[in-house]
Amino acid sequence: MTAGGTAAPQTPADRIDSSRSDLAVGIVRLVIGRALSVVLNFLGWAFMARALGPDDFGIVQFGISIMFYVSFVTDLGLTTLGTRDVAASSRPGQLVRTIMGLRIVLAVVATLIAVLVSVAAPVPPQIADDVRLVGLILSSTIAAGAINGLWLLRAQGRASAIALQDVAAAFVLVAGAVLLVRPTDSVALAAATFAGAQWLAALLSLRSVGGWLTLQPSLDNAGAILRRALPLGVAALAVNVYYTADTVLLGILRDSTEVGLYGAAYRLVTPWLMLASVAGLLAMPTLARLVEQRSSDVERTLLGLSRGLLALGIPIAAATTIAAPQVLQIVFGPAYADAAAPLALLIWSTVTVYANAPFGFLLLARHEDRRYMWIAIVGAVVNLGMNAVLIPTIGMIGAATATLGAEVAVLGCMLWFTRDVSVAILRSSLPPALLLAALTSVAVWPVRDSGWVIPVGAAAFLIGGTVLGVLPARTVMGALRRPVHRS
Repeated sequence: MTAGGTAAPQTPADRIDSSRSDLAVGIVRLVIGRALSVVLNFLGWAFMARALGPDDFGIVQFGISIMFYVSFVTDLGLTTLGTRDVAASSRPGQLVRTIMGLRIVLAVVATLIAVLVSVAAPVPPQIADDVRLVGLILSSTIAAGAINGLWLLRAQGRASAIALQDVAAAFVLVAGAVLLVRPTDSVALAAATFAGAQWLAALLSLRSVGGWLTLQPSLDNAGAILRRALPLGVAALAVNVYYTADTVLLGILRDSTEVGLYGAAYRLVTPWLMLASVAGLLAMPTLARLVEQRSSDVERTLLGLSRGLLALGIPIAAATTIAAPQVLQIVFGPAYADAAAPLALLIWSTVTVYANAPFGFLLLARHEDRRYMWIAIVGAVVNLGMNAVLIPTIGMIGAATATLGAEVAVLGCMLWFTRDVSVAILRSSLPPALLLAALTSVAVWPVRDSGWVIPVGAAAFLIGGTVLGVLPARTVMGALRRPVHRS
């Protein structure tokens, strides 16, 4: 404060420190919100999987995977472009309105495609009615995704709103699974529960960004914006391929039971994968500003992000591998015991994703969109090739192996193209994460066949992380107390 009682103007260094502090607090809030939503999602998918059984659960998972592909039409790279460019713009109003207008128009097209696919797709007669009904219900989620303002909340650094949206959607999922899903004739209700969660998330996001009237969707300059977004759209499609092609190919080449088992394993992995995406997109506005300013603080920001993600991902992967059978037993029940091997493989994709995420978002902050696109295409090609060879012979183990293979290929490319910073940052980030993983694994091993495995693992991680300084208690407490500045 100055003598007159007014705040002294911020220097560029002050603004950078404030931005980096806000980023750290925002990511901690996301982790807290993600932790709550993970617990609720575990409960929701557990109730649903137990009620439906692997066969019917496989139908729902197959439908969700197909819908992800169709809903891609509503994005075409607009989400990533909007998150980055809105954060960097001093007057982003028209860009926001045009992106929302484009997403709505594209959603109409995608919904028509989804309805046609649901009605006309060739499916085995014994499950045809269930598959088509699930497809029609899930088609409604395309519109929900189009109007969801999550990308704008990320651009604004609105971590609390994002966390609230996550938790509320997960609560709807668990409440719907408990109240609606029953062992008989409940596949449609399960799909409706998932769709309801997506709609709640979309409506909450609209409320957080100021309501529908504030957005005022338009199509001004739509062609130019769409052309700029397309490389990012191709990358998004490629990423979607190596996250969901395994489930789709399992449904085509194997059977719905195997899809259900694999889907259960993936449901334990997906929330952790999404955390990397959300944290990275929240970090990207800060990175974009620092890159624009040619600030040396780019490396410090990346180092903090990398250390935090790897300190979470490696212990989770190690502990889950040890306790995979018991975790599946606790969450989904004995009918899903055969999913233990895929889970033990898939959980390591959190490590590869957490390792590459900071550098992928660095490429985007540097506007190296085409390079990012080609890296994603490499991952998709590797995934599809390995899936085509491995799924017919070893089923869901092959699908999990293909996912890991694609992630390793992407990680290698990301590190190579950002080697000016990535090698040194990973060299610094890995030792504390590996030590914390060793401590967590030692704690989990004696109770790996017990119901205590999850609370013991969580306690060991929290205590070990605090002692090692990997979990900064001051930042966590700050995240619970203070607001984050909005850009």
